Amino acid sequence: MMYNTGDIGRLRSDGQLEHLGRVDDQVKIKGFRVELDGVSAAIRVCPGVMMACALLVGQDLWAFYTPEHVSDSKVRTTVAALQPCLQDTMRCHQSTIS
Repeated sequence: MMYNTGDIGRLRSDGQLEHLGRVDDQVKIKGFRVELDGVSAAIRVCPGVMMACALLVGQDLWAFYTPEHVSDSKVRTTVAALQPCLQDTMRCHQSTIS
């Protein structure tokens, strides 16, 4: 019996199933299923955000964004605005890259 789970796999010659990844960008972080595109979209709707990208790095969710105008106060405001959108298990950190 097969189920459509979003996982990609293949049947090896030895009869074992090999997991090759997923067809979407859903990842599991600390037991929670997270859509990376959904995280990116939530960041993009914040005021002053031009572009955004979310990635899984190891077991951690990393998000990057390009602000319309760069200032320390704008970065702090955007990070604070994201906190309600994140699950309690996700902590928000910020770093400014020059």
